[in-house]
Amino acid sequence: MRFSTQQTGRDTSLHAAESRELKEKLGTSISRKNPINVLYLDLSATHRNDLKTGIERVARALTIALIENPPTGYRVEPVYLDKKGCAWRYFYARRYTAEMLGIASNVLEDEITHPACGDIVLGLDISGGLLIDASREGFFDGLRAKGVQVYFMVYDLLPLSHPHTFPPGADTGHARWLSAVAAMDGAVCITQSVANKLHAWCSQHVKRNGHPFHVIAVHLGADINNSAPTKGLPEDALGVLDACRVRPTFLMVGTIEPRKGYLFVLDAFTQLWRAGVDINLIIVGKEGWIGLPDEMRRTIPQTIECLHSHPEREKRLFWLEGISDEYLEQIYATATCLIAASEDEGFGLPLIEAAQHNLPIIARNIQVFREIAGECAYYFQEADSTEFGHKIREWLELYRRSAHPLSRNMQWITWSESARKIFSAIFHAARSDETESRVDPWVLSENRRAKIFVDISVVYKNDFQTGIQRVVRAILAALLEDQEDSFEIIPVYLEHENARWRYEKAYISLQHGELVADSNQPSCEIDFSARDILLCLDLAGGYVVPASRQGLYRRIREKGAAVYFVVYDLLPVRLPIFFAEKDIAGYLDWLGVTSENNGVLCISQAVAVNYRHWFEMLPAILKGEKFKISFFHLGADLIKSSPSRGLPDDWAEKIDLISHRPCFLSVGTIEPRKQYPQILSAFEMLWETGSDLTWVIVGKEGWMMSDFCTKLAVHPEHGQRLLWLGGVSDEFLEKLYTASNCLIAASEDEGFGLPLTEAARYKLPIIARDIPVFQEVAGEHAYYFKGLAAEDLARAIADWLCLYREGRHPSSENMSWLTWRESAEQLKRALLDFQLDAEKA
Repeated sequence: MRFSTQQTGRDTSLHAAESRELKEKLGTSISRKNPINVLYLDLSATHRNDLKTGIERVARALTIALIENPPTGYRVEPVYLDKKGCAWRYFYARRYTAEMLGIASNVLEDEITHPACGDIVLGLDISGGLLIDASREGFFDGLRAKGVQVYFMVYDLLPLSHPHTFPPGADTGHARWLSAVAAMDGAVCITQSVANKLHAWCSQHVKRNGHPFHVIAVHLGADINNSAPTKGLPEDALGVLDACRVRPTFLMVGTIEPRKGYLFVLDAFTQLWRAGVDINLIIVGKEGWIGLPDEMRRTIPQTIECLHSHPEREKRLFWLEGISDEYLEQIYATATCLIAASEDEGFGLPLIEAAQHNLPIIARNIQVFREIAGECAYYFQEADSTEFGHKIREWLELYRRSAHPLSRNMQWITWSESARKIFSAIFHAARSDETESRVDPWVLSENRRAKIFVDISVVYKNDFQTGIQRVVRAILAALLEDQEDSFEIIPVYLEHENARWRYEKAYISLQHGELVADSNQPSCEIDFSARDILLCLDLAGGYVVPASRQGLYRRIREKGAAVYFVVYDLLPVRLPIFFAEKDIAGYLDWLGVTSENNGVLCISQAVAVNYRHWFEMLPAILKGEKFKISFFHLGADLIKSSPSRGLPDDWAEKIDLISHRPCFLSVGTIEPRKQYPQILSAFEMLWETGSDLTWVIVGKEGWMMSDFCTKLAVHPEHGQRLLWLGGVSDEFLEKLYTASNCLIAASEDEGFGLPLTEAARYKLPIIARDIPVFQEVAGEHAYYFKGLAAEDLARAIADWLCLYREGRHPSSENMSWLTWRESAEQLKRALLDFQLDAEKA
C-alpha cells in the first residue's frame, strides 16, 4: 500500500480512511502469539533538519522499509531526542513521519515515549551533541537498565582517520560521539571495512565495563525509488542531458568536501581539455560546511571558486547543486562513467547506484571501494592529477574497445533487504545477551532449537595440518565455545559403509580451549530435519563427490534442511597451469557439488566474486534453486585455532640466528602459485650485491615443486641466511612471527591470505603482491609490488628496506583483523541471512 499526495494545493484535512492508513503503517498488526514490542528508530538529527545528505537519505530509506515491512511482533516508531525541563526523553516523530510518507502531518501528536523491557532503540542518523549530552546525563543507562537494547548506526570513522579533510576539532567531536556509542549495546556499521576500523578503535580507546559491545556489518540498500526520492527537473535539465549525449561524460556524485577529490579531478580534466580530449565532467553535490567560516572549510572555498570561474563551465563542466533524485536518475542513465575519487568512504552508495544503471566505474583503490565493487571497477591509486589524467585516457581506450571492467555484475541489496538484515543481526546479538529465550521473528517460526551440523570430515579422520584444516579447527572451536540457546552446533563427518554414504556424529568437544576427540563413542547416524543446516566447513572433495553422486545431499534437502559449503578459493579454475590435470578435474567435481545445493560462503569477497562469475556460466540445470553466495573473513589469533604445540630442540638457536640481520618470513605450503622461486632468485640477487638479509620459509613441500625443494635443501645459504622450516607447530610459528622483520606474500592468487592477518596481529610489516584479495585484507597497511621477475621483487625489497630504516614503511599495526570468534560470528550471521531469505520466500 502506497501513500499518494498532490505536490501543490494539497488539502491538509485528514479523512478517516487516511487516518486509519497512517495508524496501520505506524502500528502494523501484531501476531497474537508473540509479545508486542517496539522498535524505536532514532531520527533526532534528520527530524530537526533534513539536509537531504547521504546519511539523511539512508535514515529515510531504512525508516520507510521498516515501517512498510516491520518485524513480526514489533511495532516500528520513529522518534527523536529532546530535553524537556531537566530530563531527556524520546518523543514520537509522527508529524515528521507523516510528512515523509506524503500525507497530512496533523494526524497524531509527538508524545513522549515510554520504552520498556524487550524494546529496541536503533539510531539511524548522527545526532552528535544530543547523543553525547543525553548519554553523559544517564538517559541511555536508564533505558538499558530497563531491558531496552540500544544500537546506533556508524557510517564511518573518517574524521579520525582523515582529520586533515575535516574542520579543525571534528576528530575530537567524532571520538566523543563514538565513545558514547561504545557505551551502548552495539553499533551497526555500513561495511565490513567500517566495522573493522571501529573494532580496532574501540580496542585501543574504550575500556569495557563488563557488558558486550556488538559490532555488526550490514550493507546499505541502493534502490533510489524506495528511499523517499525527491522529484522535479530544472528548466535547463534537457540541455545538460543533451550535452551528455554529445561526448563521453564522467560523473561525480557527493557533497563537495575536501576528501572527495574534486580539486584533484578538476585539475586532471583541465589538463585533458587543454590537450584536446573532448569529454564532459558533471559534478552532482551540494557545497559542504556552508555554516562554517572559510578558514575552517579546508579546500572547499578553492573548489567552489574553481567551479564558478572555470572556462569550461556550462560547456563541458557542469555543477548540478542540490538536484532531485529524479534528475539524478536521468544523469546516471545518460552518463558514460562514474568517478569515485574519495580518499576514503564509509560505503560508496554512488558506486552501487551506478551499477544499477550499468554505468562503468573508475574508483580510487581504497579498501571500502574494493569491498563494494570487487572486480567490477577500474581502480587508480595515483596521487598526482597528471598521472590520473593518463588513467582517464587508458580507460577511454579500454572503453573504445569494450574491454573496460563492467559494473553490471556488482552485487547490491534493496533497502528492504538491508533493513531486514540489520534487524536480524541486532536481534541475534540481543539474544546472546539475554537469559530468557525468545523466538527470532524473522528466522524461526517454531519454538525449536535450530541445529547447525558442521562437516569436519578431513580434520576428524586425518588432519593434514594444512592451512584449510587450521581454519576448520579454529572456526569449529569458536562455534562450540560460543553456542547460543537458539543453536546447537554438532560436528559431523562423512562415513561410507555397506556401499552407502551417510553423516555420523563426530564426538569432538572443546576442553580448556583445545578440540578433543573421543573415538570410543558408538556410531550415531545423523537424521536431518526441516530447518536444519549442514555447513560443509572442511574441503573434503574425495568424500563429498561420491556422496553427492549417491544422492546424499539431495535427500538432505528433500527433508527441508539446507546445505551450504565453505569455498576457500577457485585457484584450480583461475590458475590451472599450477595444478595437475587430475587435481583440476577433482576440484571441478567438488565445485559442481557446491553449485547444486543451497549456497556457498566464501572466505573473502574476492573469492565470492570469482565464484559468482564461475556460477553464472553454468547451465541452469546445474544450479541450485535460489542459490546464495556470501563471504566472511578469517580470524588471526593463533592461540584460538586449537594450535599445534611443540618446539624443536634447536628452536632457540634458530631464533637467535635470524635475530642478527633483517629477517623476511614467508608462510605457506610450497606450491607453484606461491612464487617461492621468484623470492629465492630475488634474495640471491640481493645477497650477491652485498645485502645481508635472512629469508625464512615456513611450509611443507607441495605438488610440482620437488626440484625447487631440492634446490632449497642444497643451497649454499641453507642453514645460514636461508632457513626452510617445513611443518612447524603453531607454537613455533608464533615465535617466528615475533622475531621476524617483515612478511613476504608473493602468491599470484589466494583465497584469503591468512599470514597477512597473522602478521598484523604481531605488528609485522608486510610486502605483498598487488592482487585484489591482498588489497581487500591489508588495504593501505602493506607495501605492494608487481611483476614476476626476480628483479621486480628484489627492487621492491630494497626500496622497502630504505623506507623501513627511515620509519616510513607501511605499518600493519592498525590493520584490522578478526578473532576466530568474530570470524565464526560473521559466518553464522551469513548463514542466518540465508535462512532468513528462505523463510521470507
